[in-house]
Amino acid sequence: MLKEIILLCRADHNKEKADKEKSKKRESEKDKTQRERVKKEIRDFVERMNGDGIEVWSYELPRTSPIDDMDTKEMDTKEIDIKELDIEDIEDKQDIEAIFRVQSDQLVVADSSGVNWLQQMGLSGETLPFIGVGDGLGASCRYQAESLEGITSSYARMVYARFYHEPLVIAETEHLLIREMTMQDLDQLYEVYDTLTDCPFVEQLYEREEEEAFSADYIHNMYGFYGYGLWVLLSKEENRVIGRAGIENRELDGQQIQELGYLMGTPWQGKHLTLEACKAILTYAFDQLELEELFLCCEHNNKPSIALAQKLGFAPYADATDGLLVYRLRSE
Repeated sequence: MLKEIILLCRADHNKEKADKEKSKKRESEKDKTQRERVKKEIRDFVERMNGDGIEVWSYELPRTSPIDDMDTKEMDTKEIDIKELDIEDIEDKQDIEAIFRVQSDQLVVADSSGVNWLQQMGLSGETLPFIGVGDGLGASCRYQAESLEGITSSYARMVYARFYHEPLVIAETEHLLIREMTMQDLDQLYEVYDTLTDCPFVEQLYEREEEEAFSADYIHNMYGFYGYGLWVLLSKEENRVIGRAGIENRELDGQQIQELGYLMGTPWQGKHLTLEACKAILTYAFDQLELEELFLCCEHNNKPSIALAQKLGFAPYADATDGLLVYRLRSE
């Protein structure tokens, strides 16, 4: 589980010694303004992550190569009470690798200076989970953001989960844990679908071999590319899969839209668990994925889904060409 972020940056961009010439004085003021802007961005990032339960260790990189000069200068962030990262005694590459490889609950966030610094140490996204921040990072940096403002706790946890090949936990509610599915969930998913054989609105799973191939591709492509999909619903009381819910793509009016999908095994219906799961997913979709709207499509005679759409605040949108009722909910 991701608990800490190591933030590598260089806020002191090309700071020069004071000079009597006016041009150099103006440049020094520019550097000071830039430094303060970057430091504020870091403070905002730290406060945002701390608010979501992730602690941040922040320190400033040396201007020289890490091989030549391993000294660091801590950021002035005392008012945020950032946990100190003492690396003054680092002497060689092996010590650096030990820090970043042993701590399995950490993620690295680095600006272009930090990315270059890591690469000079022979470290990359193949050896540690990290997000690059800024322009010109290149294809070697798989996960990138334009600025620290663009990194949410959800995105950080996703990068961490992808690196360690762990299912990403989407949300936790009073009764449910919502997370990405794994191949190990298939046995219980078949049990859930077996309780729904008489439901005309549920498409059953494929035969085992075909379903395994489909699920493996789905996990890799849907979760890996879009960052969403149908997730599994686990009962916290029973510690087992009891249904599925999530966000899928659908074509509507010639455009790709995102649709809320769900199903609940028969033994767990009538307990408001589907409503509980969908409320959490809507929050995730709008707050973390930053979707502007979600759709819900159902058959004209699917009364439970129509009632659910109304309880969730969806409004009628249109009758789709395939005869489905279409509802839409916009982000507030």
